[in-house]
Amino acid sequence: MTGRDVLNSQKRRQSNRLLSGFSLFLIGIATLGILALINPDGEITIITGLVFGIPMLVGYVLLMASCIPFFSFRCPYCQENWRSANPFNNFSRRLDPRIMFCPYCGTSVDTDISNQIS
Repeated sequence: MTGRDVLNSQKRRQSNRLLSGFSLFLIGIATLGILALINPDGEITIITGLVFGIPMLVGYVLLMASCIPFFSFRCPYCQENWRSANPFNNFSRRLDPRIMFCPYCGTSVDTDISNQIS
């Protein structure tokens, strides 16, 4: 497994969390909005609010919590934080192919990790 594979799997996991949280949040908002429009009194009952509000709240918390690790990617070789290098500034689910080396230790991201760990 190469460093690029490790970084891509980290990015993919965090992207999945972010998209799941965003989806739950949007579904909760849309459902509560539709229920408010359908209800002639304009009131949402407590049970309905809880049934759709809790997933919305969970989605929001998941969305915010999944944003934190995007700023803590570490080099798989030297464990330096890549926050300032920001190799994931696009919305793809993989490391930018133009990134070839760690900006701190200079190790190629395509080097096998088992060669580096001792």
